[in-house]
Amino acid sequence: ENCSVDETGFYRITVDLNTQTVEYTRTEWGVIGEATPTGWGSDTDMAYDGAFTWTITIDLSAAEMKFRANDAWDIDFGDNEPDGVLEAGGSDIPVPAAGNYTVTMALHPVNGYTYTLELN
Repeated sequence: ENCSVDETGFYRITVDLNTQTVEYTRTEWGVIGEATPTGWGSDTDMAYDGAFTWTITIDLSAAEMKFRANDAWDIDFGDNEPDGVLEAGGSDIPVPAAGNYTVTMALHPVNGYTYTLELN
């Protein structure tokens, strides 16, 4: 059968060849962590541009943050190096200094999963 979803958006697609099943998880992304205004208590939502990229302009403190989907820990990204390349479940991302940042996350199927923290 053709694969389809009921609602437009960005999806995580999980295929299990053993059981011949496909799971679709629609994702909304945000930032969370000690560096964000709401700390580890809740996400601050990012805006999706429709081309594999999410952005937010936000005041951050010199601490740590992560990206996570759907206000839950089922799907999250951090950076183990830190080198601007995201890893699923990776380490907290350090914010080098307090200030107003433009935070960009790209989940591109060809160019990879990356992020930038740009001080404004």
